[in-house]
Amino acid sequence: MDDLKFSFVGWGRHNNLSSRVGDVVVYLKTVRYCIAAVVFCCFSVGNAYAATPEALAFPCMACHGPEGNSQGDIPSLNGRSFDYLKSNLLAFKQRQRRGVIMNRIARGYSDEQIEVLARYFSALK
Repeated sequence: MDDLKFSFVGWGRHNNLSSRVGDVVVYLKTVRYCIAAVVFCCFSVGNAYAATPEALAFPCMACHGPEGNSQGDIPSLNGRSFDYLKSNLLAFKQRQRRGVIMNRIARGYSDEQIEVLARYFSALK
């Protein structure tokens, strides 16, 4: 049982380095596809249904939870102040704030759409 090691895709036997590298490659590909899906949703929904705040906010809920109420490590958006949400989204968009995904997603929204999102989430309790 000494050769039982944890990998990114689960528990398994690793007899050599190449199998561990293969697991990391699979994990990174999966993460890349998830990020691409979120970004695609943000661009397509954000541009197609700009008049509906709920439609603009829908992709956000994939990570930030239903109605912006996150159950995990990602911060909740509901109930935050309008100014806080708007300034942070603009900072992500203008690359003034670092982020793994948010800096990419925020660039897909216009300044007007960011205001709509900030107003929508700040109104939720």
